[in-house]
Amino acid sequence: DSFKTGRSAFAALRDRKRFDELYELYQLAFMCLSTDDLESMIGRGLSLLRTFTKATVVGFLSTDDFGALKPYYIEPPDGAQRLKLSQKLTDVVVRQATAVWTKHELRNSRDDGALRQFADAICIPLIEDKRAYGVIHLYRDTEQFQTPHFDFAISAGNIM
Repeated sequence: DSFKTGRSAFAALRDRKRFDELYELYQLAFMCLSTDDLESMIGRGLSLLRTFTKATVVGFLSTDDFGALKPYYIEPPDGAQRLKLSQKLTDVVVRQATAVWTKHELRNSRDDGALRQFADAICIPLIEDKRAYGVIHLYRDTEQFQTPHFDFAISAGNIM
């Protein structure tokens, strides 16, 4: 399933007994609650996501008042040059506030071609008051993500 909610994603990790991921999510939640430093929170969260999902590039993109995304934090830093946002994907993630996992659809897409250089992508909206204030993007150059990666990314996004 390419679309999931935070509760179902967390429950899926729990049901699959993915204890390492659950522990890291606990650590992330504790860190987020104990700091006011947004840069630190985003950096830690993205680093954790990149490690557990083995993503090539991860990023946090913030939304402006019109829903347009702009890069805020990208890891690795040179990954920002490779990110060209897909308008179709942005519309689904931001306007519908829905997490999306593209699976094998990127290279076969008729979209604007912005993401065809990647083998797979996961996009997670960060929601407050029923509005997406930002999006976490994860990309892989070669292999596809697996279901636990999608569940972990959604759960981390809900914490952040």
